[in-house]
Amino acid sequence: MKGRLFIPSYRRSDKILLKSRTLSFISKEWLPYTTFVVREDEADVYKKVLEPYPVSLAVIPSKTIENKQKETGREFMWADTMDDILDDILASCIGYQENIVIMDDDLTFAYRPFMGTASPVRMTENAWNDMMQLLMLSDKSCPLSGIPQRGFVTSKQEELDINAPLYGVFGVSVEFFGEHTDYRFCNTGAIHMPDRALVLKLLQNGYTTRVYNRYCTNDVADTSGGCSLNRTAKDHSASAIALKREYPDLVDLTTKTNLGDVRIGTRVQWSKAFKESPQ
Repeated sequence: MKGRLFIPSYRRSDKILLKSRTLSFISKEWLPYTTFVVREDEADVYKKVLEPYPVSLAVIPSKTIENKQKETGREFMWADTMDDILDDILASCIGYQENIVIMDDDLTFAYRPFMGTASPVRMTENAWNDMMQLLMLSDKSCPLSGIPQRGFVTSKQEELDINAPLYGVFGVSVEFFGEHTDYRFCNTGAIHMPDRALVLKLLQNGYTTRVYNRYCTNDVADTSGGCSLNRTAKDHSASAIALKREYPDLVDLTTKTNLGDVRIGTRVQWSKAFKESPQ
């Protein structure tokens, strides 16, 4: 089974070639099936940077971004790019025939050769290929799948978690999202927490998620560019409050202070989020 891998990237053309970025972990087998998704005003510089690699480039037109900003009255954001992939780019590139995987551009990857091994080791080409095959298994009953962050995986002995949150890696059922256009990253008041909001919506409507614990990601220390350009502590807090209002029995609010800057976050009771529902 082979689909496509999409990697949204914004204002990081000077960083994506570093060994601590997603591109350096993609296996040779998967590079030709990889597409970076960038904005029109950055397309030329990304094309030049990526020229040595057998990857593709998909460009979001400036007009599309301008129209979206006029429609919403806010900046064009990560959630908009994700939805653009699910809509226009998905339809034009693969015609709703195969599943896809979407990943952040600033991740490192590791895996555990044996589930009893406490510390994951750097991802190998074979492990990457195995991981991608699993992520491609998303279907209409389980529309999204992923892998955990490293901090959550070392204590896991099970290969699989059901109805768990997703962070930075999304195995996408093309069939489901092709049929259910109301399930999108922007269809939430929590625009700065769209991944959490979408997963909660899926679980509350009887759909499941899968997280494969043999593999994991780490965020890199330098997160300049990307979402950091249009997400303030105030924005983050507003989304946390919106998520709490939408799911009051599942979401608790937390606070964190950094250099005098108070940010409201969320703690989600994922184990209680799934609700049986006729589909």
